[in-house]
Amino acid sequence: MAARPYVVLSAAMSVDGYLDDTRPERLRLSNAEDFDRVDQVRAESDAILIGANTMRRDNPRLLVNSPERRAQRVADGRPEHPLKVTVTASGDLPADLNFWHHGGDKLVFTVDSAVQRVRATLDGLAEVVSTGAEFDWGRCLDELGRRDVGRLMLEGGGMVHTQLMVADLADEVHLAVAPLLVGQTRAARFLGAADYPGRPTARMKVLEVRAVGDVVFVRYAPQGASLRTSEDALYRWACGRTARHRTVLHSPPSRAAPGRAGQLNHRGPRIRVSSVPDAAWRGRPCAVPGGSFVVQHHRPRSHHDRPQLPRRGVRTCAAAARSHLRGGRHLPA
Repeated sequence: MAARPYVVLSAAMSVDGYLDDTRPERLRLSNAEDFDRVDQVRAESDAILIGANTMRRDNPRLLVNSPERRAQRVADGRPEHPLKVTVTASGDLPADLNFWHHGGDKLVFTVDSAVQRVRATLDGLAEVVSTGAEFDWGRCLDELGRRDVGRLMLEGGGMVHTQLMVADLADEVHLAVAPLLVGQTRAARFLGAADYPGRPTARMKVLEVRAVGDVVFVRYAPQGASLRTSEDALYRWACGRTARHRTVLHSPPSRAAPGRAGQLNHRGPRIRVSSVPDAAWRGRPCAVPGGSFVVQHHRPRSHHDRPQLPRRGVRTCAAAARSHLRGGRHLPA
């Protein structure tokens, strides 16, 4: 089975947790700097997903806006824009929305009772896939994994975010907290009331906090009762990267068993595991919950040097690296 994507929930909210207010026009929560940050996250993603309610309300194009970032994606052998994905149980997806007429490929996940309606409405604008009689996030992520989606960015809305958190399927949560108070009980919130894993004692791990203009950006790793382990997150993330880069995972000797560092050679990409002195441990850990690795990506020098792996090759590479690191205990804490 293909590895599921590394799932990033992304939202801008007010200090009191709202995504919007009740006015017809959209409440602007982010600033120009934060919009640029979001654009970078989009450019790093293989797919971007929003719910049907958010699509109908906001009518977004959902694109990578920076020409430089689009050009870099193409140079890396990727589509100019990430795959755009939406989910719907009702099948209510008007064909005139911006989502369908900008960017690259589009994909709709729905249920058996709505699949024919969606296909008739969109009529070739997007591929439509049913997850069964009821909507199943697990099947959705499995299908994205089969399509080589290594990193999935979810941009809302609140219902989608809530469902992913309840199902314990989010690997990271990105929150931009705007210095605003909404205070309207009928307005949309980032998360709704639900039976979250491990609540209310499961504290998330803070991965990053920084000011972006007048907005505070916080990056969390969920710590639910059934949270997938850090090593699984690492390899689901690495699985989507090894087809495009040679990846080096550095671990300090204090975190690794001696004599296990080395290089994993496969057809095309390489995952190299090496140790560096603790005194020189100044690298930036990769974006993995609890991660203690430094990840370096070496882009091929030319298109002749760029790895061209089938899906099976990417999975095999990641699986071999997992086995190697487990044997040497080169694992995040």
